[in-house]
Amino acid sequence: SFIGDIGLYITSQKQSVNNLDAGYKNAEITKKNISERLGKLIYLKNPKESIGYLADAINNAQKEENTPKVVELTGYLITSASIIQNYHGVIEAVDNILKLYKGPKFTLERALVKSRKLNALIKIGDWEEAISIVNNEINPLLQNYLKKPKKIDFATYKDIYDTWLYSNIQLAEAY
Repeated sequence: SFIGDIGLYITSQKQSVNNLDAGYKNAEITKKNISERLGKLIYLKNPKESIGYLADAINNAQKEENTPKVVELTGYLITSASIIQNYHGVIEAVDNILKLYKGPKFTLERALVKSRKLNALIKIGDWEEAISIVNNEINPLLQNYLKKPKKIDFATYKDIYDTWLYSNIQLAEAY
């Protein structure tokens, strides 16, 4: 929970970035932290503006090779892009995350991530791709997991079920 005026906090953070002296020894770290915080804070209320902050924070996380941070921040970016109806941006962001999850070890992660682009594919008219992804890549994996759940650290059983349900609703829309 927040105490105080969020708008004032956002304004002060923006001013802090502008006023940071390049000679300040922690200026770059401070800018990175502010970009991440602002992107996360405004991604729903001001998604268009948040995309710039989130893209900056994602680039910083990529430079640091912090894959979990890249995935987390890209999730916020995908939501912002969806809100402003930048469906090609959603697809691109999902595809960038998928590049991080290569190999058979990440099949469940890949299925969960791919579900995030179904609505965007439908909105741009690529129904066949959406249908193919659900039928061939998402449903087989998620249904198998739902029948024989295993303990995983990145999602709950409910998350898997909700993703399966959402994917099938998108499948029905695609038909």
